[in-house]
Amino acid sequence: MPHERRLGADGALLAGTVTALRSGLPAGAGGALFLLSDTLIATGIAGLPQLPTPDFRVMPTYVAARHLLTADALQAMYGERRTTS
Repeated sequence: MPHERRLGADGALLAGTVTALRSGLPAGAGGALFLLSDTLIATGIAGLPQLPTPDFRVMPTYVAARHLLTADALQAMYGERRTTS
């Protein structure tokens, strides 16, 4: 990816994380995990040094990010969780 486009993508990821942080703790954590997941992918593409088993680490961070962002969105849409007991 050309340098100019890479900076734009990095900026978009950072902006998304900051926006998520302003929404609340679950969304902020989800945004940060997305940033981590994409960073793990980017280091592999760029040929930079990586943690051991980076491919194994990408999917759990991605799934956790999706879960946290979805949970926060549902909380915002429907309010507190209700039980029938």
